[in-house]
Amino acid sequence: MKRSGALKVKAALKRGTRLRTISKKEVKAKDLDRLCREVVFARDGHRCVKTGRTTNLQWSHVYSRRYKSLRWHPDNSLTLNAGAHLEWHHKPLESSRWFEQTYPERATRLRALAGVMCKVDMQLTKLHLEQELRRLSQ
Repeated sequence: MKRSGALKVKAALKRGTRLRTISKKEVKAKDLDRLCREVVFARDGHRCVKTGRTTNLQWSHVYSRRYKSLRWHPDNSLTLNAGAHLEWHHKPLESSRWFEQTYPERATRLRALAGVMCKVDMQLTKLHLEQELRRLSQ
């Protein structure tokens, strides 16, 4: 005998099985990467914040992307052209000094946030980034 969907749910509840709610569309890291990149490029005027160039732009992070709680935080990102991005990685001491002098408030916020380990709500992060992109596009 086949069971209807409602009967399957009742049977699962009787057994004590937890039901997982599935969202309409699961948010993926690559989607948040794309969205955050767009936000950062729009915020920085589609130009390198170090050289002012508008070609070969790249999305760069102050703290590495492995810091999951900061990966999609716009304060942790910069628009750099390829040369400045390469220099960022080859001269980290000079780069961090430049960042702290150029963006002192952001540097202070990031330092505080880097010490906090928390799970990222990807759905909420997506909503925040979409809202930020709309604000920057106006």
